[in-house]
Amino acid sequence: MRKDKILKYSIYILGVFCLCIFIFIRVKYGLQFIQNAPFCHDGGDLYRQNYITDFREPLPPFSNINQKNKYELPWYTNSPKHPSFDSADIVCVGDSYFFFHWLTTFPERLQDETGEKVYYYNGYNPMQPFMNAAYKKGRKKVLIYEMGERGLMHYLIQRMPLNPEPEKKTNEDDSFCLLLSKNDIERKYNRVLQRGMFIADLYEKIATFKFRTFEYINYKTPVYCLNPSWLFVKESVNNSESSFFYQHTDKEIQTLCDNLKRIQTKLKEEYNMELVFMPIPSKISIYHSLVFENEEYNNFLPRLYKGLDILQIPYVDLYHSFVKCSDTLYYRTDTHWNEKGITIAINKTIEKLTEIGYNNDKANNECQ
Repeated sequence: MRKDKILKYSIYILGVFCLCIFIFIRVKYGLQFIQNAPFCHDGGDLYRQNYITDFREPLPPFSNINQKNKYELPWYTNSPKHPSFDSADIVCVGDSYFFFHWLTTFPERLQDETGEKVYYYNGYNPMQPFMNAAYKKGRKKVLIYEMGERGLMHYLIQRMPLNPEPEKKTNEDDSFCLLLSKNDIERKYNRVLQRGMFIADLYEKIATFKFRTFEYINYKTPVYCLNPSWLFVKESVNNSESSFFYQHTDKEIQTLCDNLKRIQTKLKEEYNMELVFMPIPSKISIYHSLVFENEEYNNFLPRLYKGLDILQIPYVDLYHSFVKCSDTLYYRTDTHWNEKGITIAINKTIEKLTEIGYNNDKANNECQ
């Protein structure tokens, strides 16, 4: 009889535990109460794809933690410094390189160092913020369009719509969501398993043991090196069009340039906006010699630069500056640049702005 009671109450406890997990993953910030780790930016942080101790890299704290709610990212776009689209002098459109929150973001630094008002939109279509703001042609401005190298063959190879539908603003209360997508559910349950209270340390010990004993590593980071430890994301080293190994055809290079020309023409004629393109080199493009002894870079970005020169599309050449710089410009176990990488990008951008008509003397000579 006693065994039956133990079994019954054990089932009750397990049921309550499962119900709590079910609720917590659906409550806004609920995961923060049951995980054994501070809030962090997971995107691109390759250590968090594995939780292998050998690849743990100290990252700086967020540049501006939200004091009212420590679980919210310190979005530049939510700060008083962020101008309206209409009042901005410079518009930045780009992906996670422009809002990597371990550091003061690129748009915010550009505003601080140029004195120009810099608006930022997170996305891949540079025309989207114009549609969202119903913007009309006005005084001359500059749009800096950033895209990571491995995203070019995914996004820019296609002809982006020049007049996309305005994005709808939602005022729904997202404090609790009963129905989640399959991907959201999987991601959140994995988070509980990896960083859950009482089991996070055990999970990391097991993952580290598997790596050191069997050389097992997550499929998302198949290429790595040790002493020092570096991780490289799978899309940059597999057989895809985003890979270090992919050999781009002349036709593909031309298509990328032609698609940018369409965007440049649209911006200039309808909005009096000057386009400056900034492709960010993939980490593997700069540091491939750490993991591949006999492989050479496919010369993707230099070939793209030549095509942009022919079509007279201004661009920020970061590849050659990054290659010749002796400093480490990316986090070793993250896909993103570090503060030194951003500093070079800021300086090269200010140079380009001066070249096309913006005057600024604040650029320094660090790894030019």
